[in-house]
Amino acid sequence: MEELEKLPHCADVTRKYCNRFCGILLVDGKYLKVKGYDKKIPVIYGIDYLTHDIPTYTLAPSENYLVCLKLFKSFRLVNYTLQSLVSDDNSNIYEACK
Repeated sequence: MEELEKLPHCADVTRKYCNRFCGILLVDGKYLKVKGYDKKIPVIYGIDYLTHDIPTYTLAPSENYLVCLKLFKSFRLVNYTLQSLVSDDNSNIYEACK
């Protein structure tokens, strides 16, 4: 645990070392089985289209508007310059991006 606490936050690593994002972002969610939850819960992530890097992600109980809004705020924190968004038909992703 002591060694894990010395590791930098992933947002700090992204800000410092990842500066070649194209700005085209693919946002989606993948449902995973997590211990302590009866149902699968989604990990919602964004993938930079050209570099295939994942600037940030979030693990949440559902793919609702507030979770998607939190995700887009974290893209702002890592200095991701969004040019275009690619996603499925989830209206929460679209509304949070606006």
